[in-house]
Amino acid sequence: YEGSDLFELVAPPRFALTVLRVKLPKEKREKTTAHLGTSKAGTTETKVDEGLASNDVFPLPSGADKGPHTDMLTRANAVTKEVYESINASGDIFLTSTMIKNCYAIRVVGANEQTDEQHLRKAFEILAGTTKEILRKLERQAEPE
Repeated sequence: YEGSDLFELVAPPRFALTVLRVKLPKEKREKTTAHLGTSKAGTTETKVDEGLASNDVFPLPSGADKGPHTDMLTRANAVTKEVYESINASGDIFLTSTMIKNCYAIRVVGANEQTDEQHLRKAFEILAGTTKEILRKLERQAEPE
């Protein structure tokens, strides 16, 4: 879908829940391997997925020990939170948010017997459109005058 490159999964989708964050334009992430545990047959199950894995931790350095990783996480958290708050303020759709291992994330739930594909596509259009608007605004603010 157009705009899907704007987001990164923070947790694997479960039932009708998708947990994501805004991926900053210059931010690149490698595929992450997550150890999912041991199966009933005694074999190790591993899943390779785009985005953040369940064992991917975002440690925040204490005090003045702030590096580029912390700055990137802080910026991504701020942008994701702004997208979340902007969408909820509009009243078009309702989202919830969460923090997972120091990562601010948006929770999108499509579990309602009245929800169909058209509703989910519209929700994604709102999410992608709002994200693009906010990223453009931030780019304009960062440009030298």
